[in-house]
Amino acid sequence: MIDWANILTLARSRAGITQIQAAEKTGLSRNTIINFEKGRRIPRADDLELLEKAYGQTFIDLSELNPTSPRDQEEIASS
Repeated sequence: MIDWANILTLARSRAGITQIQAAEKTGLSRNTIINFEKGRRIPRADDLELLEKAYGQTFIDLSELNPTSPRDQEEIASS
């Protein structure tokens, strides 16, 4: 199962933008971004397309992130 919460948190962190900026760039609400990153909601395909554009990454890039590596866990914790 894909860990969207950590993958999206890490991707946003690597894009160097805040949750507010992600919401502005995607047209999604900040609460939606938060819910994705907390694992309360799973992004739909159209949400992922918006996030890809906002983060400057493709879906393949997002799914290849390894949110279980120590470096990535540190980056997630600091987001």
